[in-house]
Amino acid sequence: MASRGWTVLEPNYRGTTVYGHAWQIAIRLDMGGVDTHDYAAGVEYLKNEGLADRIAVTGRSHRGYLTMICLTQFPAPWCGVSSRAIYELA
Repeated sequence: MASRGWTVLEPNYRGTTVYGHAWQIAIRLDMGGVDTHDYAAGVEYLKNEGLADRIAVTGRSHRGYLTMICLTQFPAPWCGVSSRAIYELA
């Protein structure tokens, strides 16, 4: 997508293992809460910096779950949404 001129934001949302144990357990008992707000903060950054005006969200597995949560909690910024199933047949 970036090679076609799109701005791509791939948030490293809370709950991933990259930044240590505290970051990883930050979504405990709040899945779809703080991690969704990480996505929303990324969208606001793109808009405030003038990097994107039409924004789509997509994902599969947990990112697919976050895609649907973003659509329901923050419906305004999206011009497109795509969520892939958690389980795919081989």
